Amino acid sequence: MLVKLDGFGSTSVLEGFTKRLRRIPASLRKTLTYDQGSEMAQHETLAKRLHSERPAAPPCHSRSGAALGM
Repeated sequence: MLVKLDGFGSTSVLEGFTKRLRRIPASLRKTLTYDQGSEMAQHETLAKRLHSERPAAPPCHSRSGAALGM
C-alpha cells in the first residue's frame, strides 16, 4: 500500500496513514511494518485513531523495522 503524504515528518505520516487505513476494513488491518525513522513517532496516536487493540511491537534491531499491531 502506498500513501501520498502532504509533507515530511510524523504529522504528515499520521494524517496520511489515518486517511488511507480507515478505508480498509478493520478485519484486514492486522499489522503495519515500517522502518524506525522519526516519521513514525506518532504510531501510538495512529493505533488509537484506528481503534487498535494490540500494542506496537517493541523494535528488535534498528535495521529490522518495527511492526504496529493493528
